Amino acid sequence: MQDIRYAVRALLRTPGLTLTALLVLALGTGATTAIFSVINGVLLRPLPFADPDRLVQFEPMGVLDFKDSRERLRSFESMVAFHAVNKNLQDAREPERIAAVAAERGLFDVLGAQPLIGRTFGPNDATNVAVVGEKFWTRRFGANAPLNDRKITLDGEPYTVIGIMRERFQFPYRTATIEVWIPEELPRTANRFQRIDAAIGRLKSDVTIAEARAELRTIGQTLERLYPNPGDMDAITVIPLTEAVVGRSRPALLTLFGAVAMVLLIACANVTNLLLARSQARTHDVAVAACLNPARRAMKLDPITVLRYE
Repeated sequence: MQDIRYAVRALLRTPGLTLTALLVLALGTGATTAIFSVINGVLLRPLPFADPDRLVQFEPMGVLDFKDSRERLRSFESMVAFHAVNKNLQDAREPERIAAVAAERGLFDVLGAQPLIGRTFGPNDATNVAVVGEKFWTRRFGANAPLNDRKITLDGEPYTVIGIMRERFQFPYRTATIEVWIPEELPRTANRFQRIDAAIGRLKSDVTIAEARAELRTIGQTLERLYPNPGDMDAITVIPLTEAVVGRSRPALLTLFGAVAMVLLIACANVTNLLLARSQARTHDVAVAACLNPARRAMKLDPITVLRYE
């Protein structure tokens, strides 16, 4: 406690140096902490899905290529196509433009996501059902409103709400806040050049992504032999969903984190220089304190020796 009181008195005697050191350290640690929080949320924290390491994304891919590949691929437990859409929400309140996802019915099964209330799409569900986000439900109907086949109107079409997803669930992940998910089937008739916006799949537990890529290349060669005008299967890439989400932002975030880390090091060096300069002005105080120490006085050290020892 004596050391703490002495340190406080010493800091109060030099308010300029104290404020400067605090400001320099605050700027360095504040910037580093802020950027690390972003990196932790984007790069380090796993995606909030079941076994996210087994989720992959296909890009780009044709509708027929996707159907044929899904029938032949043995590396995946399941695959679904989806695309983001904007919908006009029309009900008794003021109309609202919301972000939605139209996906095949197995989307939530592939992600391993469970609803907070109700259920997700089933194989026998019609296309006029919807799953909504918890924030959307609270904003439009209230947190304690019962499900009870509540209906919403999107672009003039009625949809029955069958489930509510937890607030932390978001897919596509780290994009615009998706508030509604609706089922949609792939077109029954399409040509080899009609494409889907996006597709994801879940690898089997004993399959690596390299093996899945090799199998997809083999299937692509088979389709090229079967069809006179096949799609460009060689252009299809299979990448982990985590990489698809953060791949483009990773270099920029790591570069920014390196920059703020250097700022923190410079701040520490500046504070060290300030303390060294201050210590030169306190050589007399240190010598007197050392001489007054009973243990060292018993050693019969002269002030210069004590100062060198300090």
